[in-house]
Amino acid sequence: MTVRGEAYCWGDNLPAGALGDGSTIRRARSAPVSGGLKFARLWAGGHTTCAVDSLGTPYCWGENTYGQMGLGTTAPAQLVPVRAAGSLLFTQMAVGERNICGITPGAAAYCAGENQSGQLGDGDSVMKTVQTPVAGGHSFQSIAVSVWHTCGLNNLNAIYCWGWPSYWGSPSAGVQRTPTLAGAGYAFRAITLGLWFVCGVSTASKGYCWGIGTSGQLGTGDPGESSPALILASWAFQSVDATGSATACAIAASGAAYCWGANQWGQIGDGTTTTRWIPQPVLGGLTLSRVAVGVAHVCGVTPSGKVYCWGNNNTGALGNGVMGVDRWAPVAVLPPER
Repeated sequence: MTVRGEAYCWGDNLPAGALGDGSTIRRARSAPVSGGLKFARLWAGGHTTCAVDSLGTPYCWGENTYGQMGLGTTAPAQLVPVRAAGSLLFTQMAVGERNICGITPGAAAYCAGENQSGQLGDGDSVMKTVQTPVAGGHSFQSIAVSVWHTCGLNNLNAIYCWGWPSYWGSPSAGVQRTPTLAGAGYAFRAITLGLWFVCGVSTASKGYCWGIGTSGQLGTGDPGESSPALILASWAFQSVDATGSATACAIAASGAAYCWGANQWGQIGDGTTTTRWIPQPVLGGLTLSRVAVGVAHVCGVTPSGKVYCWGNNNTGALGNGVMGVDRWAPVAVLPPER
């Protein structure tokens, strides 16, 4: 959440200060990030948060156990924002559980952190504590990370992925440690990764998902797809997000939000805790411009900048001033206490 470039965070702050307020105290209401910095964009993932200022200077805070901030160290806790990724500037970042990647103004991709399954895309399996260039010389417009795989959308609207291919391609293929074409024959303008799957919006505004979908997270009614599978052929999508675990949400052309997949905490937002294999409308009739999916909760932003969240609230992640009461439909995030 930003106000005039000021960053505010809420929810879980353990174990390493992902809220950036200088503490490890959980917050059920939004609190300002320390340091007085002004940011243009912000990304949260796992127990780490990153942002860039108007110049593209990256800052991160929270967990750094895998060296994912690119600081050259695995010092585990950064309770306030620190300048990340050496001297690199980023136009876009992706923050996962164990990895952080970024796109430079020159469209090159860099990644740091855990690399056991080749998820850094640099050709080996060695953990990196400094941002390392992704192999292949690709020009990327965006990048997305998950725990065991990473994907980039190049400037020709093609998706390349690396890591475990069972999550984005052939289940029988071995680990790919450099970028490999995924979704051949399709042109995409946006991508997102869940724990075991990929979703994207095509240049024709159609939604597709593929990978492992045993909790309904592909939105197609099938438990697995090795290539892009169309979600509700008659629909047009603005965006889709699956950055949590096994839930995905999308914004339709109308601005209405739809979610599908795992729903044990009500993160689908349809008033139930029933697993959904095809998209379900989020209750409340909200018009949203953005939606972001966490492991067990979802938040959306209206065109006027109001924020609503739903799902698991054990750590205050809904920002409604209450901790421990799940919400199966959207509730408004309260403004910061003054």
